[in-house]
Amino acid sequence: MRKFKSPHLGIFFIIAVIIPSIILSLIAVRAINHEEAYIEKRLEGTLMAEVIQVVSLVNMVLKDMQEELTNTLQIPTDNNFAQTFAKWKEKSNLVDIPFMLSSTNEILWPDLNSNLSKEEISFINFNKDFFSDKKEIPVYQNIAVVYKDAIINEIKKMRETQKLVKREKSEERFLEKASPSVPFKSFEPSGLPSEGEDVAQNQVFLFSDKDSHSNIGGEKKSTGEVGQTIDKIDTYTQLQMSKYTESQFAQHPSIRERVYKEARKKGKQVFVRNVILQQKLSEKVNKQKEEFKEQKSLYVSEPLKFSEIIANKDSGIIPRFINDKLNLLFWKKDEKNGGIIGCVINQRGFRERILSVLPEIYSSVRILTILDENGIPLVTPDDGKTRDWRRPFVAREISELLPRWEIAAYLTDPHIVSAKAQFIGWVMCTLIFILFISIITGGVLILRSLHSEITLAQQKTTFVANVSHELKTPLTSIRMFAEMLKEKRQPDEEKQRKYFNIMVSETERLTRLINNVLDFSRMEQGKKRYNMKKINIVSLCREIVEHHRERLEQNGFTVNFTTNIERLTIYADEEALKQVMLNLLSNAEKYSPDEKKIDVEISKEEKFVFIEIKDRGIGIPERESKKIFKEFYRVDDALTSKVRGTGLGLTIARKIIQDNGGDILYFPHYGGGSIFQIKLPIFEKE
Repeated sequence: MRKFKSPHLGIFFIIAVIIPSIILSLIAVRAINHEEAYIEKRLEGTLMAEVIQVVSLVNMVLKDMQEELTNTLQIPTDNNFAQTFAKWKEKSNLVDIPFMLSSTNEILWPDLNSNLSKEEISFINFNKDFFSDKKEIPVYQNIAVVYKDAIINEIKKMRETQKLVKREKSEERFLEKASPSVPFKSFEPSGLPSEGEDVAQNQVFLFSDKDSHSNIGGEKKSTGEVGQTIDKIDTYTQLQMSKYTESQFAQHPSIRERVYKEARKKGKQVFVRNVILQQKLSEKVNKQKEEFKEQKSLYVSEPLKFSEIIANKDSGIIPRFINDKLNLLFWKKDEKNGGIIGCVINQRGFRERILSVLPEIYSSVRILTILDENGIPLVTPDDGKTRDWRRPFVAREISELLPRWEIAAYLTDPHIVSAKAQFIGWVMCTLIFILFISIITGGVLILRSLHSEITLAQQKTTFVANVSHELKTPLTSIRMFAEMLKEKRQPDEEKQRKYFNIMVSETERLTRLINNVLDFSRMEQGKKRYNMKKINIVSLCREIVEHHRERLEQNGFTVNFTTNIERLTIYADEEALKQVMLNLLSNAEKYSPDEKKIDVEISKEEKFVFIEIKDRGIGIPERESKKIFKEFYRVDDALTSKVRGTGLGLTIARKIIQDNGGDILYFPHYGGGSIFQIKLPIFEKE
């Protein structure tokens, strides 16, 4: 049969496989070039998430500290201050220097008439004017929360200008619900609580904007009005909005500058952070280097008096810098006597509480620590390395209660990002190469499969034509001789007997052809059934050979049956084995045009019987020998082109033998011709 060749499949392969593979590889290589920035961004996100988590834990510690001091505090009775405060110190290691103020904010304790320590004297000297409202101290506020409404409205205006209104409608409704329409020029502080504050109980210390106390920029609300407003506030929504405005504030430099400028106009002081974050690869493209020289703090301050700070609150914590050192003052109102009781929070106890929530500071990737107001880490790893603690990889300010304190994360190895990027780049290049080869290989396999399917389709077409011819030829012979005998046109009895033999032979040939087609169909559908029983394979083969000997010898063949075994029992389907033998004898007959000789030999080896059908025909080329058992396959050779066949005989023969527990193999016959060897297991009695 003519081999299938088509240039269209090659063109299709190039367009559908080669070109997309090259494009995919180029895209992947380009992505590798940005791998370092991507790894850095991902690492930054991971470490920032850990830093934010620690910030949250520290804020919880601050809240727990205030609750502990509140719960362990007892109001002194009968002016027994010393004994009461001594018990307070015993109950909490957070208490350092207790103090008590009168209803007019005069210092009652520490008692000036008693023997005071240096620390108590310093406390009185630094705080006496502050408690009496003669001196103001800076109060810290989250600028993104103070100017929350103005930031949100500016974001809206930017979106409208840039035609980005197609953002999610849910977010737009969220913004509309959470913030009134306030023009940017007003830039009035919102006066709402910042993240982490307990609005309902009003217990966590809130540094209110001065405007909310002095009626600047708006009418002061009464206590009842404030209470009604707070009742209407969804605390969770406000917390989410605070996070949202902080995020937007950090993302838009223009808005930041306008907010800081407006804050300065309002008398607020803008601070510079203690740290300088390392410049990221992703930021080098979009930001100027000057922006990394100094970074403004998220927290601004404005001066307030003591009475303004504690107004409308029951207790709280006041951060205050004395000689550039942060001091935390806890206070609580004495409702019975109208005074104030509190303490200076012990620095050692406070730092121990903070460090207790810090996770393992050292890992193979990062170092995590807390920086105090002077940028000095509270704890450092014992690796003996010198680091610039002012240049963390990521950092975040903690709270208004701890101004200038930050949670900072540093890379254990400054070159870890580039090293990981190089490794991933190498792995990606390797994978891209493997993928490219896989795609090409897959494409080749698909192309070969497609070629095979096309070839199979052509073989099926040829099969139909061959079957039609194979059916027509014996029917024509049978009809011709039957009509001749019916009309008695041949009186010679010898010739009549010859005609009858031809008719029987053609009938058997026709039956064999039909059986092959039907068996192949059943095998394809998995419906082939076998009648398994014990058979004397020697007698069966001798019977088949002797039955066809006369016909074969009449056609010029020499037929030999050789065995030294009288009986060998196998367990198989007798009719199926007859069909296999007939197919092999028929092939030996058809493909032996010159030297007409067929040998059938039976031998035994261990637990198997071997049946060999040998001929001296045209043989099979070595390159084709592995394909002859494929369905519809016929050797495309000039010597066989005149021989008709279906291409199913050997396929069916091997399938039958394998279903009966054996196998059939082909070997070239020395001196020319073919050998088909049937191997079947010998039946063993249990």
